[in-house]
Amino acid sequence: MIKNIIKGEFEMDTYMIVVDGKVKEEIETAGRSKEAMSFVLIDRFYHWSGFSANVNIYSSLTGSEYHYV
Repeated sequence: MIKNIIKGEFEMDTYMIVVDGKVKEEIETAGRSKEAMSFVLIDRFYHWSGFSANVNIYSSLTGSEYHYV
């Protein structure tokens, strides 16, 4: 892992917040830890939930839906 970071060979994930089938926001990890990203994504989820009950978050790296654990 450290060798990959030194070489610049790390993968940065982008999370897409989809509201009613439309991408409303994209958030890059930008060096944030997994814990920090979970707080950011939860905050954005609750923000968009105020507008619609149909809010999903997807990872562009894996293509799967984000689930907070």
